[in-house]
Amino acid sequence: MNEPMNVFERRQPRGTLADDRKTRFAKLHERRSAALRESNTLEDRVERNAAQRASWSGDARAGGLHTASGVSLDADTARLKAAAAESRKPRPVPSSPPTAMTITAIILQWERNTPGYYRSAFNAENMKNFLLTNVAAGKLDWSYEALDTAYRWLDEHGYLEAAPRPRKRGDYAAGAPKVFPAFVSDAERATEDEAAHLASAQRTAREVERALAMDFGTLQRQVRGALPAYGAEAVR
Repeated sequence: MNEPMNVFERRQPRGTLADDRKTRFAKLHERRSAALRESNTLEDRVERNAAQRASWSGDARAGGLHTASGVSLDADTARLKAAAAESRKPRPVPSSPPTAMTITAIILQWERNTPGYYRSAFNAENMKNFLLTNVAAGKLDWSYEALDTAYRWLDEHGYLEAAPRPRKRGDYAAGAPKVFPAFVSDAERATEDEAAHLASAQRTAREVERALAMDFGTLQRQVRGALPAYGAEAVR
């Protein structure tokens, strides 16, 4: 006589006595094996192996790139070979800057043709720093057109002062023009870095000398006072 089953029991597949005797590890292994068999059929393995073999040799390797001797290259080797070939190409020799007389003549001619530019020490300093910075970065050269570019950029961004004129009723005070950062060459920057490192080393040496000349109890109290609470506990 069949025992009455609830709705949940009727939906479950009936197990056998052998299934009941299996451990949970054996059941887990069977479920994994079944999932592997369903997702890794023979056709899938054949297709995957064929694609892998094609990537090792043939035209599919690195897009069909070969050396002069016919050796096929993988993607990484082909990229390194291209980078090495690019590095061996002759570089264009940078042109020498014009002489000081040539630059002076260009500036004088540009000032004559640019009546809107107010010739002052402040504007000249900003123009000089802008030109030196961009010439060193390779964005501009010493030319008439570079002066035009510098003038337009500085004027649009508030780095140039206007010529003085009489104040009229209703005029409002304009904001002061900004200062363009001074140009610092690589040699000057290296000198500044070296001086900063030297000053830091000297400060460290003075601290070491002071610590060595101090008795241990006083040094311990100073270190504890300088550390946060959780760090001071470690200093015994």
